[in-house]
Amino acid sequence: MSDSPFGRVFGPLTYRSIPGYGIIPNKESAVLKATYTVMALNGAVFIAWQAAQSGNPELLKGLEKHFTASSNNWQRGRYWTLLTSAFSHRSVGHITGNLVALRTFGRALSWIPGVGLLHFMSLTLGSAVAGSAAWLWQKRRAVGTVTQGRMLRHGSTVYSLGGESNVQEMMLGASGLVAGAGAAATCLMPFAEMQVAPLPFPVPLWMVTAGYAAWDTYMLRGETSQVAHAAHLGGVLFGIAYYLAFLRKLGNGGVWRFLMEKLRSQTW
Repeated sequence: MSDSPFGRVFGPLTYRSIPGYGIIPNKESAVLKATYTVMALNGAVFIAWQAAQSGNPELLKGLEKHFTASSNNWQRGRYWTLLTSAFSHRSVGHITGNLVALRTFGRALSWIPGVGLLHFMSLTLGSAVAGSAAWLWQKRRAVGTVTQGRMLRHGSTVYSLGGESNVQEMMLGASGLVAGAGAAATCLMPFAEMQVAPLPFPVPLWMVTAGYAAWDTYMLRGETSQVAHAAHLGGVLFGIAYYLAFLRKLGNGGVWRFLMEKLRSQTW
């Protein structure tokens, strides 16, 4: 359909078709504006990291204190870092991947009637906090040791930040936030066909989300993994919970309506 948004390309993901939706994207949508605002805030913090790494040790220390999640920050009462760490990226690849995915899911949510600014902000910010909290909880339960130095963990790389005697592992990145938005979008439109590079054929959105969640679950105990898998899963669980609590009656109902109809008809 020429008037449908579902043939447009968003980086590695393309919405090809969504049964039951024939929605034209609203460029004035508050959700869409909020998506770009969150992206801009991520960009601003990314610029600050680049300046800090270019020879500004005071700024670097400030960013580590206020824009990374860590046991040390939590113990020192910097609880806001559960949220601010989700706006923080050090590498171009990390921020690019997260912002492309955020734009994809932000646009998708903006197409759903009834999903407004309050829902979007509650969903994304809640997912960010849930992701950071899940990662910290996993770290408290983890068995084993880390090599000497301070380590910075996010969605793709672990950075060694020094040679201090006390180990301090820190996490940053919008992956938990994005995972929550993606999980909610999946629940609302599970059968949306997604073109995922490098696959030559489209796959349903639920399969993409389930695949990533399964991989993160499998890798949770990976001792050599450089990815904060627990943060991804925390975001996914929050996104699903938010959908069940507040979004399941919006749009065409998504997963909830599908399951209820199957239960009523007793056909699977």
